[in-house]
Amino acid sequence: MIKLEHIIKHFTADDGTVIPACDDVNLHVKKGEIFGIIGFSGAGKSTLLKSINLLERPDFGTVYVEGKNLLMLAKKELRDELDKIGSIIQQVNLFENKTVFENISLPLRQKGVSKKELPAHVKELLNLVDMSGKENAYPAQLSDGQKQRIAIARAIAVRPTVLLLDEATGNLDPATTKSILSLLKKLHKTLDLTIVLVAHQMNVIKEICDHVAVMDKGRIVEQGEIYSIFANPQNEITKKFIKSTSNLSKVEDLIASGSKIVQLEPGQKIVRLTYLQKNISEPLIASLTAEFAVIPNIIFADVEIVQDAPIGGTVVIFSGNEKAVNAALQWLREKSVGVEILAEK
Repeated sequence: MIKLEHIIKHFTADDGTVIPACDDVNLHVKKGEIFGIIGFSGAGKSTLLKSINLLERPDFGTVYVEGKNLLMLAKKELRDELDKIGSIIQQVNLFENKTVFENISLPLRQKGVSKKELPAHVKELLNLVDMSGKENAYPAQLSDGQKQRIAIARAIAVRPTVLLLDEATGNLDPATTKSILSLLKKLHKTLDLTIVLVAHQMNVIKEICDHVAVMDKGRIVEQGEIYSIFANPQNEITKKFIKSTSNLSKVEDLIASGSKIVQLEPGQKIVRLTYLQKNISEPLIASLTAEFAVIPNIIFADVEIVQDAPIGGTVVIFSGNEKAVNAALQWLREKSVGVEILAEK
């Protein structure tokens, strides 16, 4: 559906320094999938997203959408192809002096929908985003979540096949974020959309995406199925990014500060256990005491369901005979559990 090949985009700072926002990036997005792009601030995520609809025209490379190289099209054909790409780029950008009806009508009018037909189209769009009856409201009368729903309605007004979202939930509270993600899932199925989104919130990526690409310094450093990337990251940047948002990383701060919670007795080990595969269904922790005569004391847990499988893990203090503890840890490794010894005494 979307194929970006060797995308290069540079910006020049005020002091003349050349900044590589995208540095030879290749990205393929399949039709009908929800694809996420993550990375730390300044990684080049937004620039890459904007290259898909040429809001940021690449200095070099090719941009294919549905088999057509957008960079090679004449103006009229390009306009027609860009109409197939809806977008919400960071800020909602509703016109504050226009009603909801007028905001949503803009792209419809540009496509030649008659004044007589507009009310029916707008009503249908408001139904789709669960905002029926808000035609005459102004943006100032809406909550942030409602504004985002209106922005989504406007973005899908001319029935695009691709929807681009840049930090679409960045300024929303957790409950509103969840409702917007539910809406996007519904629209994805109802309208057969291919969605590409940039987000810094890990819960957004894990909740909605099929595949994800991790960017750093203008390059994609890792990409793949969402579960495999989060369960078993290979690149150091990916590991750092995931750790920064996980409760499991807090234990390292506690160890460094000498917290009583992680003070060990002789023979004890602090171990971080993580899911590496989708097919783990055994009660592994519960089996340790019976199988190996070790005592596992869970001090942290951060487990959630991603793609219908558990992801995350636990931090455990293991007590028992050293040989038995080592055997238990080896058994866990053989069960495709990640085992990381953080401290021992």
